[in-house]
Amino acid sequence: MDEPALKIWMQDSVPPTTHYVQRPGRRVAENSWPSPAIVPRHYRLLPGKLLEARLATAPETAMTIQSPLTVGLFAGKWCSYAAAPDLAHDQRQEDGGALIFESTPLTSAVEILGSPTAKLELSSNKPLAMVAARLSDVAPDGKATRVTYGLLNLTHHQSSEHPERLRPGKRYTVTVPMNHIAQSFPKGHRLRLSLSTSYKLESLKGNRKGQHSIRINDQWRLCFVWVDGNADCVEIADYH
Repeated sequence: MDEPALKIWMQDSVPPTTHYVQRPGRRVAENSWPSPAIVPRHYRLLPGKLLEARLATAPETAMTIQSPLTVGLFAGKWCSYAAAPDLAHDQRQEDGGALIFESTPLTSAVEILGSPTAKLELSSNKPLAMVAARLSDVAPDGKATRVTYGLLNLTHHQSSEHPERLRPGKRYTVTVPMNHIAQSFPKGHRLRLSLSTSYKLESLKGNRKGQHSIRINDQWRLCFVWVDGNADCVEIADYH
């Protein structure tokens, strides 16, 4: 077919709310994918700052977080099938339980097309742990609209087929891919990356792929699948 390899809706910036009647933007077409028009950008994480790697010269700094399990209450529904209200609300309260890294105000508009990733060096004081990464569009008035996010069960950092418990205190390098997006960030707005150790419902992988869980303690989880907006096939599992 004589059509572009990729056609997608590039969304404009909007204030955070749980339901939109319309999402402004424009259509984008790329003749090949990955597109030669896309230029990767690399940012470094410094305490409270998200700086382009070429500008970041500060020494490495260790940061610690143990997020409350309430992080994720403003996440919206995982899969709502248009049963509004269903979208993530203002992320400022969520960010109170996370490490946040924020850019300076953008001097020109930035567009992201693809899957942002967070490469992290970390350690855990527990053998079972997770990390959640969220990318938000922060307006000049401080309101934060979640643009994309990704979750990683850290026991799966090398393989989902053969998960392994973490060695407490050991340093690991992991990559957290976030959901693919096509999003425009206007001049004057900021990029914010938020990292937390919990994010409401945990997405499971391996032989439990498609399930979600709520952690009861270090050993036991309440596992289930979503069916028509309700939890189904609920079980308490010894999850390792």
